[in-house]
Amino acid sequence: MNGWSRGMKRIFKDRFIWVMTPIYLLVICLLVWLIYSLPAIYNQIDTNRVEEIREDITQIIQREEPDDLEEKLADYVAKQPLELAVINEHGFYYATVPTTDFATLDQWVNEAVLSYHSAYTIQKDQEEYQVWLAIYQLEPQNFFEISTFFIFLGIILLFSIVLLLVLMMRKQILHPLKRLRMNILKLKEFRLSEVSPIDKTSAYDRLSVELHEFTDDLQGKMETIGTKYTALEKELQAKNEESIYKEQLVRSVIHDLKTPISIVSLELEQVKEQASLNPALVQKIETIEKRNQGVLTEIKEAILLIHGERVINQCEKIDLVKEVQNTIRRFNPILSKRQIRCIVDVPAELMVYMDVIEVKQLLHNIMSNIAQYTDEKGVFEFTLFEENQSLKMSAYNESADIDAIDFEHVFDLFYQGEVLAKTSTGVGMYTIKKTVQKYQGTCQFSKKENGVELRIEIPLEAVQDE
Repeated sequence: MNGWSRGMKRIFKDRFIWVMTPIYLLVICLLVWLIYSLPAIYNQIDTNRVEEIREDITQIIQREEPDDLEEKLADYVAKQPLELAVINEHGFYYATVPTTDFATLDQWVNEAVLSYHSAYTIQKDQEEYQVWLAIYQLEPQNFFEISTFFIFLGIILLFSIVLLLVLMMRKQILHPLKRLRMNILKLKEFRLSEVSPIDKTSAYDRLSVELHEFTDDLQGKMETIGTKYTALEKELQAKNEESIYKEQLVRSVIHDLKTPISIVSLELEQVKEQASLNPALVQKIETIEKRNQGVLTEIKEAILLIHGERVINQCEKIDLVKEVQNTIRRFNPILSKRQIRCIVDVPAELMVYMDVIEVKQLLHNIMSNIAQYTDEKGVFEFTLFEENQSLKMSAYNESADIDAIDFEHVFDLFYQGEVLAKTSTGVGMYTIKKTVQKYQGTCQFSKKENGVELRIEIPLEAVQDE
């Protein structure tokens, strides 16, 4: 019975070691993952908080009566770290900021301490409420206290496992030494019959050797993993900081563009009032206003893209011919100034299912190249048609500087030829290629007669609404 009990204990100890080892490794992996994912977890919590605040404000405005609305908004703002301004056309006014001029607020606010900043409208019973909302960053203290608690708990668990394994290892290591000591004492007393045979090794001895080898191997691997993880973490942190800086810089530049364009719109209104007796001048000012409003709309779309409120690749049914005409009309002043003759061959209508922003960027880059590189008093031809289940588009323009073009690398990012190298960004042709490839299409740029020609072909099935 005693032999059976000792055997069961030995089996239990062997299995215990093999079970605790993967648990130890699993806890280490979980701690590493938790530490690495802390920024992402923090950002997700902050994003959810912003969405919740926006939804709460919307519900308050839509649910409360006008007489109680200001009080409810004040109660809610008192509980949240935010700045808020709400106005409507019937005179309702509530604000925690010094003014309700949204353009002035966009300049006044310090985006470095904000998690979210936007202006939008809310509809309620045929009334439109204009809302300007700025939400301060999430207080990191509570978040990191909870994170530190879980990390500390994991460290205690690791320490407990290691301590338990060390105690077991100590017992297994000391057992052979005690037996050796007893054998030496028996030899000194000439009790040879009680001396353990030399070749008699117990499971404890074998386990001690195996555990020692495993510990050395594990320690070496953990040191290697720690070194590689530290280097990777520093590299990822540097790239993340650079990406955040660039994103904030782009946001700042785009926001700064809104102010001068809004000022130009106001000045145009004043000039139009003063020039009311000159119909031709008024018509010219109205044309400039439409173009100015188009630029402001595109800036707002860019802001929505940056803040994630506008979904990328949001395809819709659009008339490609209409987009072509609008794009050419936008470049008419440049073409007229350079006396470039336009020949446009397009059908009456061509409906496609594409992202309108991508279509505008594609056509804008095509026309931008034509406006820059076509010779003065030259000719450019634009054709658009369907053929063999494909959408085909070509743009030809006369150019005297064909030899300066590197046709093999013209679609490369940041490619700049010798002509207009100072004004070219080297992004236009690259954007054209990437947009066409997204819809499984191809594009070619080559010499033709006295100029160059860009040919684009996209399968119709890629731009049709299935």
